Amino acid sequence: MRRKLFTEVQKIVAENLPYLSLWFTDNICVHRKRISNVQLTPSGDYDFLRNIEAQ
Repeated sequence: MRRKLFTEVQKIVAENLPYLSLWFTDNICVHRKRISNVQLTPSGDYDFLRNIEAQ
């Protein structure tokens, strides 16, 4: 009986608690000095290429 109750409690807690990542990846960017306006986004996509400027 007790085991069944603990199983139910764990199920309820798992479904109702917010999701929290325990780690994240770093976004690292290396570029030449003549490239400016490089602003990385947390998503890690390549949308930042739209805004870069080359001299």
